[in-house]
Amino acid sequence: MELQGTTIEIRNGSITFSPEDKTYPWWRSRLDRETDGILCPQIMQRMYQIGINLSREDENGNRISKYDIFMVNLPPNPKSSQGNMKVRYQNHLIQYLQKNENDLLRFKNKPVFVYVAIYLREERFNTYDLDNFLKAILDALKQFIGDDSKITSISTDKYKLENYPKEDMDFLEQVIIVVTDPGARSDLFK
Repeated sequence: MELQGTTIEIRNGSITFSPEDKTYPWWRSRLDRETDGILCPQIMQRMYQIGINLSREDENGNRISKYDIFMVNLPPNPKSSQGNMKVRYQNHLIQYLQKNENDLLRFKNKPVFVYVAIYLREERFNTYDLDNFLKAILDALKQFIGDDSKITSISTDKYKLENYPKEDMDFLEQVIIVVTDPGARSDLFK
C-alpha cells in the first residue's frame, strides 16, 4: 500500500488536514525511527472520525467543536521495553506535550475524559499490554492536566496495522491521544 504523509492539526475548534508533498518513501531516510511517525489511512480515518464526532456543522457548513478538545498522534512507545528506552520515550512524550502546553493547560485540574487508540504491527499487537502504554501516557499528561484523579473516564483501543511494508512499521505505529470534557465520551463512540 502506498503511503502519503499528512499533518492533522486541531486548534481553537478547527480541524486542518495537510497532505505532505514529498514522494514515497522519503521518510525512511529522513525521519527518526524511534520518535517520528507518519499517518497511514487507517489512523487518519480514525482521527478524522473523532474530529467529526466531537464537532458539529454550523450554518455556513464549517465544523465547530462541541467540546474543549486536545488530540495528538505520537509513536506509541519505545521499540524496547528496557528501562532506558522507557525513560527516553517518557521524555519524548513530555517534550512533545510541552510544545502544546497551552492547549493542554486549559484542562489543568478539571475533570477530563482521556481516549487512547494504539496502532501496532502484528507482533507487537499480540504481545504488548495496554496498561504499559497507558502508564507512560498518563504520567506524561499529569504535569499538564494535573493529578490523574481528575480523569473521570479512560477508554483505550488497540488496533492491528496490516498490509503495509515491514520496513515502514516503525513510522506507522502510532498512538492517538484525546483529552476532552467528560461529556464528550458518548459522542466519541457514535
